[in-house]
Amino acid sequence: MRYLAKLALSATIPLVALFAYPSSATDESAPMVAVGVGDIMIEGALARATSPDQTTARAFAIVKNRGGVDDVLLSASADFASRVAFGEPKLVGDTKNMVLLPAGVVIPAGGAVELRPDETQILLIDLKQKLTKGDTITVTLNFGLNGSVEVPFTVGGHDAKAPSQ
Repeated sequence: MRYLAKLALSATIPLVALFAYPSSATDESAPMVAVGVGDIMIEGALARATSPDQTTARAFAIVKNRGGVDDVLLSASADFASRVAFGEPKLVGDTKNMVLLPAGVVIPAGGAVELRPDETQILLIDLKQKLTKGDTITVTLNFGLNGSVEVPFTVGGHDAKAPSQ
């Protein structure tokens, strides 16, 4: 708890970078972008399209920490969803359940975390609009040490694959 309090108090004004690169890491043809804030770089941000009756969507990305200290992806928000959370699927008996991660996701110093299907992912909950393939949506990611950054996510198909390093 003490660590999280220090993280919240140590936020500084972030410097944000935005770079376009070709999408060879996914099955989608739209160009992806890499967005940075402080020592953090987010690449290959991709969300899955939804059907009109779907109220939850999943989103994926690679989050890299180029710094020498662990950081925590504490929270996220989006105008088109009532709630954004982090979760990971866990097998309970014969059923896969999504377990929420209220403490966030640790991004190790000098390392990366892949937010992808069957692993840790971003959950867009209680959607206010349908996510359509080809659209771009914006999700704000909030880090303990490096501050906040708005990340454009390309909306892929219903079975869009996650980026890979």
